[in-house]
Amino acid sequence: MTSSITPQQQQALALAGVFQSAALVYQLAHKGDVEFDSYRTSIESILITAPTSTIAVFGGDQANKNLALGLITLQQIINRESSSKQRDIIRYVQGLLHLQGRLAKQPQMLKFIAEQLQHTKQQAQLFHTTHENVVANIADIYSNTLSNFRFRIQVIGNSLYLQSSYNTNKVRALLMAGIRSATLWRQKDGRLWHLFLCRTRLQQNITDLLS
Repeated sequence: MTSSITPQQQQALALAGVFQSAALVYQLAHKGDVEFDSYRTSIESILITAPTSTIAVFGGDQANKNLALGLITLQQIINRESSSKQRDIIRYVQGLLHLQGRLAKQPQMLKFIAEQLQHTKQQAQLFHTTHENVVANIADIYSNTLSNFRFRIQVIGNSLYLQSSYNTNKVRALLMAGIRSATLWRQKDGRLWHLFLCRTRLQQNITDLLS
C-alpha cells in the first residue's frame, strides 16, 4: 500500500480518521462500548506526533484496514444515507473540524498539547496505548484545552453510559483523536467543499482503499 497510495487517498484516509472517531463516539454514547481495533487505531493516532507519512499515523500498510469503520461511515454519508445515527455523526464531524480550525490559530495551546502528549507517550510505554490511565490523560488534555473554547461538541446518547467517568474519558480521547485526524486532513489540503464537489472522486478513493 505504501508505494501505491495517492495524495487523494491519503486525504481520504485522514478524513476517514475524523469519521472513525465520530462513529466511535456514537457507539460509546448509544451502546457503552466500541469496536476495539478501531478504537485502538484512533487512540494510537494521537500519540504518533512525528509521522513519516499519513499512513504511519494509522498503522502503516494496514491503515486502510485500521480505518475501515471510518471509510465505511464516510462512504455511507457520501451516499446520503439518512438516519439519526448519520446525522449525529455528521454533527460530531462538523464540530471536530470547527474545533480544529480554532485550535490551529492558538500556537500556545498547540505547544501545551504537544508537551503533554510527550508525557502521555511515556505513560503508554509503561502500560499500553488504550490503558485507562493513558486514556484519562488524553481526556485531561482535551478538557484543559479544547473544552475551554466557547463552542463545545454536545454528545447525545444513553445517559447511563455517558454518566460513566470511564466512558467520558473515552469520549474526550476520541474527540482528541478526531482533532488529530482533522489536522492531518487540513495538512493534506482537505476542504469541506471536497465532500460536495468531489464526491465521485472521493467515492472511488474510498472504494479502492476498502478493496
